[in-house]
Amino acid sequence: QLLIKKPETKDQLISNANLLISALKMSGLYYNITIEDIIQPNCISMLFFCMFLYHSLPRFVLRGTLEFQGILQEEVVKVIELSNPCNAMARYQVRLDGCRDFKAERKHFQLAPKGSADSTTPFRIIYKSRFSKPTEARVTFVCDSANSPPLMDVAPLVFALKASASERKSLTSFCMSTRCY
Repeated sequence: QLLIKKPETKDQLISNANLLISALKMSGLYYNITIEDIIQPNCISMLFFCMFLYHSLPRFVLRGTLEFQGILQEEVVKVIELSNPCNAMARYQVRLDGCRDFKAERKHFQLAPKGSADSTTPFRIIYKSRFSKPTEARVTFVCDSANSPPLMDVAPLVFALKASASERKSLTSFCMSTRCY
């Protein structure tokens, strides 16, 4: 379902509002806004919502780019070292957007509080190219605030993933000889 650029009916407005609310939830941005608040906006409520977005969205800036270089159909693994900046247990959800050649090691993980032995963990991203053209994706680590301590505000981590297959490896080779007429 796509966003309707110029909604004309109430059903189209409701559809767009649903998309906005689900996008906020997927991004880990929890704000108490309903479909009715979006369809029939109140100036003060919308001002607070815009301020919330103004303060929240800049935290989704890319932290870096991981470049994968490898042979066609072979796995290339990169490791991101993640650490917990807080004094409480942090639980993260992992979202991978873009090319399906990239795979995340797992969909959820948790980091122990800062200062403990498990406060830093390696996270593996696996790339296995299907085609020789360059591909891109994005991995986002969002703090799962539903399963984290109250008032814990951990910024999301966003990394760009870029890959290309530099050469091709043959699956099998055949040597043939024949007469030429």
